[in-house]
Amino acid sequence: MATTTRNIENVGETVETMTQTAQVSARIVTDYVVRAQELNTRFAQRAFETWIDTSRRQAELGQTTAQELFGKTEEQTDAVQALFGEWTDAYAGFFFTPFGYYREGLRDATRAPTSKNGELPIAGYDEMNVGEVSGRLDSLSDEELKRVRDYERRHKNRDTLIEQFDRKIKASS
Repeated sequence: MATTTRNIENVGETVETMTQTAQVSARIVTDYVVRAQELNTRFAQRAFETWIDTSRRQAELGQTTAQELFGKTEEQTDAVQALFGEWTDAYAGFFFTPFGYYREGLRDATRAPTSKNGELPIAGYDEMNVGEVSGRLDSLSDEELKRVRDYERRHKNRDTLIEQFDRKIKASS
């Protein structure tokens, strides 16, 4: 019996050792699971923070790009408006000036001129060149300048003379 008791005691010690070993193994596995869970939680947290930061930066980039595009759109709009304004200025004279000359011609035709050039204050005007006419402008009154300018516009339409008439009239105003 002593052997049986001893064998039972040995079995008890073995079971106790196995239980302690199982408890230690369970603690090791539990510690591993807890540490792995902590690592996974930190990973998920960092991934989420990175995703939020990237989303914020993409939104800022989108806003910056939209602002730049809006600025360029405003520049294009200004350029188109300027082009349209220049185009209308350039072609308004082309389309409307002949009608203005036509009206002036009708108005002048209703008057009965007493000479070929409507008695301009410069004798022989039609035969003069730009330099000759320019030399006579200082002696004319505003009314005479306007009359000669209008005559020039309807007949020879020399830009340099018309500009001189306009400068003289503006200077005396």
